[in-house]
Amino acid sequence: MKKIEFPIVEVFWEDHYSIGDDWFDIGHKHDICILSAIGYLVSEDDKYYYVACTYDPDSKMYSAGTAVLKNCVVDFHIYSTPDPSVDKLPRKSDENDKPKRSRKPTSKGAPRSKQ
Repeated sequence: MKKIEFPIVEVFWEDHYSIGDDWFDIGHKHDICILSAIGYLVSEDDKYYYVACTYDPDSKMYSAGTAVLKNCVVDFHIYSTPDPSVDKLPRKSDENDKPKRSRKPTSKGAPRSKQ
């Protein structure tokens, strides 16, 4: 069995995209929509958490991902941590370098729960 390389997390965030694509009256009040993503935390950078629900340890490819803006995160839980013998979580170094087949958002300074 392959070793898990990424922590399994759950991220809750206020979805700013839920406003929609329609035109709105200036007085329109937007209802807050909180979304959740559960999966492997495959990467993060200064602005985003990248959570993928499918991961192939042989090819090191992932899919079905979500990019969560860190400044929208309202809660963050770590449910499992990677095997200590596996390298540390990759951190994106270039703002233009986007992960393959993945998206994930989070909020600046979002607390991570410990288990």
